[in-house]
Amino acid sequence: NRARLIQELDAVSFAGQYDFCYLPSDFSTKQGNGTAFVNFSSPECAQHFFGLWDGSRRFCQQQGQVNAPLIVLKAKVQGLQANLRKWKASRVRRVKNKSLLPFMPAMNSAEAHFPAYKCSL
Repeated sequence: NRARLIQELDAVSFAGQYDFCYLPSDFSTKQGNGTAFVNFSSPECAQHFFGLWDGSRRFCQQQGQVNAPLIVLKAKVQGLQANLRKWKASRVRRVKNKSLLPFMPAMNSAEAHFPAYKCSL
């Protein structure tokens, strides 16, 4: 789930290095669908993430089950504002469960969950 992804990112030196994190999830199970979107603060940080995570099996073990290695790809949408525009226009705006929404750690805790209604884009 998203909380676990954020915990893992922060534990391996990426705390403060990303401004947007979204893990599309199945609403009934509240589990991720196998993809995640993380917007890093710099290309160097994204490259460092790629080197550490691509091909690794981190974040893949669930109750003794080992999944395929991670495949890290560059997203088509780059930058915080571009991600806000993309997700603001999508079905994600109808999601009521805050744990399933995009997360922006740099914002204070009251606004950290996708404050698209406050964005001036």
